[in-house]
Amino acid sequence: MPKLVPPGFIDVAVKISRTGDPDLYITTFGARIITPPFTQANATALWGLVRQSFDGITGTGEVLRGITVRVGQDGDPLVMEAPGNTAGLSSGTRTPPNTAVIVSKLSSLGGRRNRGRMFWPSISEGTVDDLGLITATTLSAYQLEFDNFLIGLQGGGGFTQNTDQMVILHSTDPLNPAPTPAPTVVTGLRVEQLVGTQRRRLRR
Repeated sequence: MPKLVPPGFIDVAVKISRTGDPDLYITTFGARIITPPFTQANATALWGLVRQSFDGITGTGEVLRGITVRVGQDGDPLVMEAPGNTAGLSSGTRTPPNTAVIVSKLSSLGGRRNRGRMFWPSISEGTVDDLGLITATTLSAYQLEFDNFLIGLQGGGGFTQNTDQMVILHSTDPLNPAPTPAPTVVTGLRVEQLVGTQRRRLRR
C-alpha cells in the first residue's frame, strides 16, 4: 500500500551507493513543511542537511547520491530531485551488504502505526561484536549524528529546507473505508544497539 503524502508534507528518499553493488540503498523519512510551497531551493537545502549530517557515518566506499522529495499535493505528489555525489568519511572494513543500523522513530502516541524505523546501510566491522551489538562508543557517535539531523529537520542549525518536524507518513488502504490518519510527529530518533540483517528493507 502506498504512503499518503498529504498537502503540507514531504516524503524523502536518501540514496546511497556502495562499491561493488549495482543497486542503490534507500532510506526514507517524512517531514512537515513550515510554509508551503516547498521549492527546489528547499530541496537543495535539505540535501545539504542530509549530506552534512551523515557523511561522517557513511563508509569511504560508499557515496551519498542525493535525495528524491515527493511533495504532497491534492493530486499526485510533485517530485523533486536534489542530486549529489558525496563520498563517505568513515574508514574501516564495512559489514556485509545485508547489515543495517536500525534507527527507531519515536512518537508520543501509542500503537504500531505511530512507530517507524530508518535503516542506515553498513557500519565498520570493528564496531560490531559477534552478537551484532554496536559498541557503546560507536552507538553514542551515531546517536549524536541522528540527534543533530532531527534538530536540523526541526528548523535548527541554520538550514533553509522549510521543515519543522519529522513525521511518520501512513499508508492508504483501499479495502478500509476509514480515512488515512494524519502524519504522526516524530519526537525523537533512537539508534538501536542491535544491527538489522534484512537487506530488502533498505530498498524501500
